[in-house]
Amino acid sequence: MIKYIIFLILLASTIQGVDYNEYSENKKTKTYFEEENYEKAIESLNNLVEMNPSNSKYYHNLGQAYLNQKKPKDAEKYFLQSLDLNKEKNKRNTQLNLAASYLMQQKISKAKKILKKLIIENPNDFKAKHNYELATILEKIKEEQNQDEQNQDE
Repeated sequence: MIKYIIFLILLASTIQGVDYNEYSENKKTKTYFEEENYEKAIESLNNLVEMNPSNSKYYHNLGQAYLNQKKPKDAEKYFLQSLDLNKEKNKRNTQLNLAASYLMQQKISKAKKILKKLIIENPNDFKAKHNYELATILEKIKEEQNQDEQNQDE
């Protein structure tokens, strides 16, 4: 009988710990992402941020939604907020996405700085290496374009 009462107390405390509205909104957000309906995902994520403003994952996902909409400046803002809130050591995905938003904005040196740090932390990080190589190629293309423009001006 005592085991049964303890089980009920534990079950009740677990149920109270889960916010049903937040759980439901999370499920909606996931569905919107799967459907590639990023406008709705952003609305849903903004609701989640209102419910739990200290959850770094919501800001990361907002950044991801904006990145998928080709709005890198908005994405940058939310990735930076996510990194500020994230107390965990593993921030890799947010850092990779922040670097992607910088590349989309032609902020190549900022992207390379993040990617280089990720490569130093993990020399086997294929995505960081690949994106660093892309950033280097973009940097060279940009330099060549600048030289071509200077040559045309002369």
